[in-house]
Amino acid sequence: MIELFYTFWLRFKSLFENRTFGAARSNEWPTVRANFLKTHPTCEACGRDKYLQVHHKKSFATQPDLELNPQNLIVLCEGMESNCHRLIGHLQNYKSLNETVEIDAAYWLKKIKNRPTWGGVEWVYPT
Repeated sequence: MIELFYTFWLRFKSLFENRTFGAARSNEWPTVRANFLKTHPTCEACGRDKYLQVHHKKSFATQPDLELNPQNLIVLCEGMESNCHRLIGHLQNYKSLNETVEIDAAYWLKKIKNRPTWGGVEWVYPT
């Protein structure tokens, strides 16, 4: 049973591994991505420092010439608790693209950093 599940998982995973939607990635992309994450180590929408994705502001699928341009990149998280990449980068749908992602990310980061506290203590929901 485990082998069957693992085989299914490998086939399913292969559908999404190199999803470039028709445009081939540059060989320089891994280096550009790693360097961008070094200089931008947190999500630009919520400030988290885990599960980071480098998102293209203008679609890589339609404008592949901007793939390596740092002006076209923004860091967004893609974790289980918070998925700014999907919510802000793609407006809750990976078939969509948010043309104002940079403005929206800055807006939400400011709101999160300035959220209210109760008696000087930030409220944390019990787990």
